[in-house]
Amino acid sequence: MEELTLGVHLSIAGGVETVFSQAEALKINCFQIFLSSPRVWDVKAPEANKEEIFKRKVNSYKFCNVHAPYLLNFATPNAVLFEKSVKRAVEDMRIMNRLGIQFYVVHPGSSGIENGIDRIREAINIVLGEVKEGVLLVENLSGEKNDWGKNIDEIVGIVDGFGDRVGVCLDTCHLFSSGIDIRNVKRLDEFFRLLEKNGLLSKVKLIHANDSKKPLGSKIDRHEHIGEGEIGLVGFFNLLHHDFFKKLPYILETPKEGNADERNLKALKKLFTAKNI
Repeated sequence: MEELTLGVHLSIAGGVETVFSQAEALKINCFQIFLSSPRVWDVKAPEANKEEIFKRKVNSYKFCNVHAPYLLNFATPNAVLFEKSVKRAVEDMRIMNRLGIQFYVVHPGSSGIENGIDRIREAINIVLGEVKEGVLLVENLSGEKNDWGKNIDEIVGIVDGFGDRVGVCLDTCHLFSSGIDIRNVKRLDEFFRLLEKNGLLSKVKLIHANDSKKPLGSKIDRHEHIGEGEIGLVGFFNLLHHDFFKKLPYILETPKEGNADERNLKALKKLFTAKNI
């Protein structure tokens, strides 16, 4: 039977090495982490012995990635914010490489300027020039507050020409709130064909699995538990039974109250093995 690559965003509050006990308790085969609070600029590398522990253990997982802090904005016209964003991405990717992690997910940013994509590409160029290993994954956004990366044209504009060093992370909530109705099999396949037409299939490395509190095309990014939002169970069933999308790693970024991770993982596993819905 096919195995679903499925995990959640884990906390490193107790130390980066503690993620493995969390992952084992949840019985997941992939995960995502921040390297610090997502709302602070400073990051501190783990102690060398903890880096070694992490690097040794992470090899037994099918996929792992670091997520950039929410503060980063590659699209900004503000020179100070741009420089801080690039500097933090470089620091994160250097630590990530020492931990044995290959992928770094970043929101491309927001701005009201016309050349936002040029700014994003400039930032990526600088980061990749400073860090010679690792893959930067650009996450699609909802289109809220002058987001860049809210449609295929913008994603292509951002990632084109960087080769294997830059890929794509698809967030289901962002996709839905930007107007892609994954509840409809035909619409989902049209989106797949659009990815294929634009040469993006080999670049899509990860799915952030989040239901949406807000309706289709709302351009508002509000995550909800699987099956409890506007996407509903049918949207995730469609993804998990699509020949292309079902093979990707799925990482939950759903709300964390109580035993929410267990419930959301169970929901996706059940959909993956279901014959219909």
